[in-house]
Amino acid sequence: MPSGNFIPHFQFAQGNVYYSNSAVTFSGSAAISANAVITTSNQVIQMKNLTFTPPKGEVEVINLLGVEATSVGASVPATGSFQNQIYDEKSWSDATLTGTLVLTGHNDGAAAALPDFIAAVTGTGQAISTTYHRHTFGDDTSGQVRVTAGCVIIVMKNGVEEVTLAMNTPFVNLGDIKPTGDDGHYEIDVEIKALAKNTVMEILDIDA
Repeated sequence: MPSGNFIPHFQFAQGNVYYSNSAVTFSGSAAISANAVITTSNQVIQMKNLTFTPPKGEVEVINLLGVEATSVGASVPATGSFQNQIYDEKSWSDATLTGTLVLTGHNDGAAAALPDFIAAVTGTGQAISTTYHRHTFGDDTSGQVRVTAGCVIIVMKNGVEEVTLAMNTPFVNLGDIKPTGDDGHYEIDVEIKALAKNTVMEILDIDA
């Protein structure tokens, strides 16, 4: 058998999710992954079932009157007579990231770490005495409004290749909170959306 090319792949453990709840300044001369400075307060390591769906540019067939005669050649694969058709190109959709997180509750306090994306949905919340924060949904009060100024960055690195997915100005929604079983831990689903203009995929050049 002829030997094939070595194609590196990424193990699940070789991916990191970075979360910022403040605006990120991007550069046209530096990799986006450079913005993802992983610390204990912004790395989301308790995520599984991660699915990223990039924006889609759907098209719709428009059938027209008459037929079109074709002759095989440049950009024409076959000779024949076909019904006139064109594509109507639709607007690009948004991007979606879904996943399941272990519910930690480490969202609040002076040493908040590994956020469960709660602050992105509800803001910092309302301080209750000196030991609790009360998070509400849909509140327009300052500090309790959904935060969209930040960015979610997924970095995959295996020592050979690097792929970065970035969702700037994300809109985050929380999903079901549920235990994995009678003797299991509690989890929380999350869904993150970003407009096409705020979604990028950055790949390290193969000869870099």
